[in-house]
Formats: sequence, structure tokens, C-alpha cells
Amino acid sequence: FLNHPAILLDSLTDDQSIVIVSDSVDDDGLPIIAAIRSYGEGQYQLSTVQSNYLTSTYGRNNFDKFLHHALELNKVLYVDKKRTQSLERCSQLRLLKAYTTNFEFNKIIRLSDNVSQGKAAYYNNFLHKSLVVEAPSHTRKADQFVVGVDLQQDRFVVFSQKNPVAYKLFSIPFDYLTHLNTYDGDGNRLRLVTPRPGSVANRLDDLSKHLSYQLPSKLNLNHPYYQAYPLALQEKLNEQLDLIAHIQPSDQADKNLLGDCEQLLLRELEKAKAEISSDNHPTLDPSCYTKPPHQTTNAPDQGLDL
Repeated sequence: FLNHPAILLDSLTDDQSIVIVSDSVDDDGLPIIAAIRSYGEGQYQLSTVQSNYLTSTYGRNNFDKFLHHALELNKVLYVDKKRTQSLERCSQLRLLKAYTTNFEFNKIIRLSDNVSQGKAAYYNNFLHKSLVVEAPSHTRKADQFVVGVDLQQDRFVVFSQKNPVAYKLFSIPFDYLTHLNTYDGDGNRLRLVTPRPGSVANRLDDLSKHLSYQLPSKLNLNHPYYQAYPLALQEKLNEQLDLIAHIQPSDQADKNLLGDCEQLLLRELEKAKAEISSDNHPTLDPSCYTKPPHQTTNAPDQGLDL
């Protein structure tokens, strides 16, 4: 019944769980419901894995009152009309009367708030932790410190102290976590490391320094390619602005610094837009200009080749 529920709703008691209602009953004639925790963690083959977990299954007393209360609180997400009719026959309860005449059956009514909260709680837990690529010799080939969480685009914003200055700040997708505790063909392993408090403070200080001084020159904005091709410069500035917008500041000073960085890059962006709208910039000839390395999730410091 987990794949074909009669009713699906957000839990009324756990803000990170959803409740699935079967179209059948238990031996006492009570509707069977199951609670599933979204973005939970558990142990599988000696490893901690993230998944949705079934936390309980039982026959629900006073189900009609429970359903009515869920409707009042706008917790109901989906209702299959035929399966609910089947549940009515099995349980001897009049359930469909609880719905208004304009209720939309067999359709996702809204997205789950509880799943969204579970997702936020799970991924925000990675903030100020490091995704480390460890070589067989136990040396660190990459150390990607999470400084922001972007739930809309399913990615982390990370800061890598070892990377070339123009590529210290970049993003990696949430899917990268599927490689945790796995090895690539060269024996490199991806690990999640919680730095000591002093190390976290030092890394955040390095991030502040990176953002504080001569940021446009650090981003290599004066590269001939960008001077000849303002549209590429505009794309790079928008990329950096998007990353900065998703950094979680640790205090008011950091918040002010991020605001200053945003204003600085916005000014550079306006210059690029003005250059695009003018006829003063040269036409790009790919044979004359070598494009600088583009920052992607395959950053120099993201060593796993998986």
C-alpha cells in the first residue's frame, strides 16, 4: 500500500514525516496507516545512509476524527477516491463526507511541508563540514568546506583553500553525497569530516579574506577573453552573485561583508551590461583569445573521478 495509498498527508505530530493511509484495515477493522520519516539516516552494511524510513505501521483508532482534523489543518496532500471508497467499505466509516464538494481527488493537492522541512534539516546539517577526498596514502587531495546550502538548486556552496584563487568558491550538487565512503579507480575515497571549532573559525576567516580584497581581480575578470566577450563576463558575475547569495553568514560582520561583495559584483555586472549594449567592444575571435578555465562542479580540488 506504500506505492498505492488511499490517502497521503503530512504528519500531525512529526514535522519531518508523512503519513500513508492504506485502503485496507487490520484485524480489528481499523484503517492501517504508516509513518515515513523523510531524509532520515540509518545503518546499512556498516555505513550510514540517507533514505526515507518507515518508522511505524498500525491500525488507527478514531480515524474519521483524525482525518477531519488533518483536513482542518490543511495537512492532506492526496486522496485516491476509489481506494478511499474501498476503505469506507472495509472500515464501516463514512470518510468521503469529510471532503468539500469542490475537493480535487486523484491529484496532488500541494507539496509536502514536512518533506521540505526534512530536506532542509538534513542538508543544513552539512554546513561547516568538509567533503574530503582522501588518497590511499591518507593525504587529502581535496578539502571542500561547506559554507552554504542551496535547497532550490540542490547544491552546496563550498570553499576550498587549496584551489587557485579564482576557483576557491564554487558549488557541488547534493548528488555528490552518493559517493561518500566509496572509492574510485585510483583508490581515492570521499569522506565527510567535521572540523574542530578552531579550524572552522580559521576557514571562515579565510573565506572573509577571499571576499574582502580585490575580488574582481581575484576572479580574473580582466582576462582578455572577458574583455572581448562581455556576455561571458556577465555570466561569470551572475554565477558568483548566485554563489554569494547562498553563503550562510556566521555573524553580522559576515552578513555585511556579503552585502558589500554583492554590491561590488553588481557594479561590475552593470559595466558588463553597458559594454554589451554598446558597439565599442571588439568582436570575439576564438582563434585570438583562449577561454579561461570555466568553474564547474569538476573543480580542480574535487578529486574523485566517479
